[in-house]
Amino acid sequence: MKNMNRNFTFFLAAFLIILSHGCKKPGWVIQESGTTNNLLGVWFTDLNTGTVIGVGGTFIHTTDGGNKWEIKGSGKDPVLWSIRFCDSLNGWIVGDGGTIGHTTNGGVTWALQSSGTSEDLIRIFCLDKNIAWAVGNNGTILHTTNGGETWSRQTSLVMTTFWDIFFINPDTGTAVGGGCNFCFGPPLYGGYILHTTDGGDTWTIQKHDTTMFGYYGVFLTNAGTGTVVGAKGTILSTTDGGTTWNKQLSGTTSDLRDVLFINADTGTVVGGNVELADLSFGGTILRTTNGGATWIKQEIPTQKAIFEVFFTDANTGTAVGFGGTILRTISGGMPMKKKL
Repeated sequence: MKNMNRNFTFFLAAFLIILSHGCKKPGWVIQESGTTNNLLGVWFTDLNTGTVIGVGGTFIHTTDGGNKWEIKGSGKDPVLWSIRFCDSLNGWIVGDGGTIGHTTNGGVTWALQSSGTSEDLIRIFCLDKNIAWAVGNNGTILHTTNGGETWSRQTSLVMTTFWDIFFINPDTGTAVGGGCNFCFGPPLYGGYILHTTDGGDTWTIQKHDTTMFGYYGVFLTNAGTGTVVGAKGTILSTTDGGTTWNKQLSGTTSDLRDVLFINADTGTVVGGNVELADLSFGGTILRTTNGGATWIKQEIPTQKAIFEVFFTDANTGTAVGFGGTILRTISGGMPMKKKL
């Protein structure tokens, strides 16, 4: 009799565990992108209106939060790496060969601007419709103060590839990078963090780590506080404007590609390992609700590398990555209870 009770209790507990899992919906769900091209950039101007770009000139757009994505690109354009809007109308895209595209009508039409370089441009950042920076290969940092009518090159000190740049105001900003064309040792190899307090007229090296390939993403929540992510699960934080950078425990060895904070406490990091251009694995999304003191790995329905993430509020976000991957959450990436 006792054995029967024990067996009944065991099976009841197992049933309740299975039932509890069955009552939850995943925090991240896959959206149909309509392409298998690698997707590298994402931006939403409101909860429903967003654009994703990537390899082969991929350019897809949604007006319903990603329930339907419409392909806009021709498939014959260069790799498009990054997209950013400074308001609902004005924005930029950048890509290979010095490509810079600009819109003043919310992305209905795009006009090419003269970048003055043939270097691949990896990331664009704008403060408003006039002030923006673009970064890329071989130490390239470009700056405009007139909406892109002219772009001027800033002196970056090193010939590394810059992967990201972020400004908290017209003067104070941080650029991060790593690796370079045709260099395999010091002083150019390794992760770089550069800082400016004069809008990029002069840049200083805050950190150079030769033990890792590079830093890929940066986000500043104010002039003193920021987060940098990079190769092999690296997360660094600062509270003194980058004078010191402290390592945070990520819980992963995957390369981390992008970081975004929706407020001082709530942030998301995405990543994955990329090899041989098209092979990717180890897709990773991490979440913090305490300013990075702890990072929690979230369950996602893919192993593809995730390249960039964007949140319109603390709960609503979109992440994009290799193989045409688009993930969407309306719960901050946390599993939700199913309605009975």
